[in-house]
Amino acid sequence: MTIYAFYTRTKKGSIQRDHFLFDWKGPLGPYAHEAPLVGWPESKVFWIYEKGHSNGLAPVCASSSDSSGIEALEPALSNTEIKKPAGLGVG
Repeated sequence: MTIYAFYTRTKKGSIQRDHFLFDWKGPLGPYAHEAPLVGWPESKVFWIYEKGHSNGLAPVCASSSDSSGIEALEPALSNTEIKKPAGLGVG
């Protein structure tokens, strides 16, 4: 199991780190395009799209698990607000 931070990249390439942390179990699915992050708490991010506007997940810490799915973590980690975002296909 890995904990991920949620990132957004604009069409012009600006990057924003949202205050979401997730316990994501299993494969990343559409988050297939790995890229380095410089000047952010995480060192790499996995984008849905290689270029242009995209959402991304960046690993915060990791451990192994073969489960699949996504869930919001509770309670909060390191005083970071943790929320379940809309629009990630979680139902």
